[in-house]
Amino acid sequence: MVDLAKVTLTKPDDSHRLSLAKSGQPIRVTARWIDNGDGKDDNDDLDLRAGMLLPDGRMHWVACSHPGSLDAPPFARHLGDVRSASVDAPGEEIIEVSPEISQRAGGPVAMVFSVYSAISNGPVSIASLKPEMSIEYGSERVDCALDFTADPRATQKGVYTYVIGVVEIDGSSVAIRPSGIVSDPGSEKTPWLAWNGSRAQETMDGAPVFKSGKGVGMMGRLFGMDSKKKYANV
Repeated sequence: MVDLAKVTLTKPDDSHRLSLAKSGQPIRVTARWIDNGDGKDDNDDLDLRAGMLLPDGRMHWVACSHPGSLDAPPFARHLGDVRSASVDAPGEEIIEVSPEISQRAGGPVAMVFSVYSAISNGPVSIASLKPEMSIEYGSERVDCALDFTADPRATQKGVYTYVIGVVEIDGSSVAIRPSGIVSDPGSEKTPWLAWNGSRAQETMDGAPVFKSGKGVGMMGRLFGMDSKKKYANV
């Protein structure tokens, strides 16, 4: 077993860069969370999701509903849905990313990683589940461990999406930073990326994508949830 050299990022302005020297393995992104101890077993089901910004400006969606592939666009894959967590056995969902993704896509690629709690889970503060994210490649690991409970807005019930981190892959390395932005209460909007010079800027105004894998239908449009910022593969 390889001992990983670990770096922990706890603030939105923290950053770290991993070298993509060949390891023979994909980049591994893991979201972890715990049960908040409220005695309910139906509200600790988070979903790891990613929006992927390609060099041409298009956004792709990677989630359990759109698992993707390492060998074809979007050159990333979700390894499956996990529906429970406890204090002793954290929930984990994983997305793997090809280390050659920027070469295959034709330029720099950025990804925004978030966790989502569906409205069907009932009212829960995602911050109370203490979501974190780790990114591993070769013998290195970077943890994004923001304290969401420190943000009064983020601790509200009815906030469905929390952005854990953003990565930018330029061919030879991966730049990693925490984010910390959250959706508005009651909003199903998703994290979106746009290039701002050489930096990917995240906003929370992408089109909703529900756990069923469907985008915005007629009911969503009636409630003003339609968006011009839609994913190319949804």
